[in-house]
Amino acid sequence: MKKVAVLYSGWSGYWWIYTFFRDIINDIKKENKDIQIDIFSITDLPPWKLFDNEYLIKLPNFLKKFLFKFNLHIPFSSLFIPFFFLKKLKTYDKIILNQESAFPLWKLLKKSITIIHWTSNWPARYWWNKKKYLYSIYFYLLHLNCILTYKFSNKIYTVSEYTKNLIKNYNKNIKVCWWWVDLDFWRYNDKVSKKDFWFNNKDFLMIFVWRFDTWKWKEDLINIMKNIKDKNVKLICISKKPDNFKDLEKINIFFFENINENRLIDLYSISDLFVFPTKYEWYGSVIAEALSIWLPIVTTNVWLWDILQNKYENKYKKYLNILDTLDDYKKYINIITKIKENNLEKIKYNIEEINIQNALHCWKKVFID
Repeated sequence: MKKVAVLYSGWSGYWWIYTFFRDIINDIKKENKDIQIDIFSITDLPPWKLFDNEYLIKLPNFLKKFLFKFNLHIPFSSLFIPFFFLKKLKTYDKIILNQESAFPLWKLLKKSITIIHWTSNWPARYWWNKKKYLYSIYFYLLHLNCILTYKFSNKIYTVSEYTKNLIKNYNKNIKVCWWWVDLDFWRYNDKVSKKDFWFNNKDFLMIFVWRFDTWKWKEDLINIMKNIKDKNVKLICISKKPDNFKDLEKINIFFFENINENRLIDLYSISDLFVFPTKYEWYGSVIAEALSIWLPIVTTNVWLWDILQNKYENKYKKYLNILDTLDDYKKYINIITKIKENNLEKIKYNIEEINIQNALHCWKKVFID
């Protein structure tokens, strides 16, 4: 039996990465009964049974909260995973490192594959240009650890050509496999209404999915809602509400935490617009989800943008608003106002090229080749 180890440092609330593994592993298991796929972590495990075996070193809660608060869980794991699991990991045929800065296992890396969803040198440059030097230094330090991972991995898979170009000087054996959306699952639900979530039918609902933090422009989202004149415009955030921001409901920002995927589909379905003002992104899987549920999109320039621009932007001009990275929230307000005034109906995009079956064939090879 072939044994594969997946090393990942995250928390169970990161459902997007565990659905990524779930779809791949479920597809592999249909055809390959003689493969064992285990996960190793020192932070958290998937919220559902996914891997054959799970190995977790439990940290004290105060330490885990500290690591996640300051985004230190990945470099911390890279130091301690070898210490706890080195002997066991030597018994595996393949080691898959999920995250660019995760677990530089030195000699073991010679039989490893690294999956890179994003890379640290881009945000390091971004924050340096914005004169936010502490942010920049943090990402540059992460990048030093990442370089070790690039150099010692025998193969790297990543989610965009742009990421590949950023790291190709460190490793020549890099393959791009796009992310995906399962169009059989992420489908518009016409049976749910705004009243099911205590909103009014006259409300214009925008939805934002992911972390409500500086990276994702929480300040600009707040400024949009503070300054938008139409009080029927409301923002749904699928995110944990930040502790240091109070009374956001007074400016029509509403948080939904710890919801499952079916509930998320319902919230997408009652929304009128998807907003994603991220500073930097390497794919943007939530945009693919919003597209599959027929929403107009306002986003900054993410790397799913390549597909959007080349395939859809001219065809769906009123629906897709793809912007360069902005520092002026007023531009967002102007676009939101125009979309609301146009009263756009739901539109079924033709997005077959990012359907799950087109991507799984590529990603399965990571595990079974």
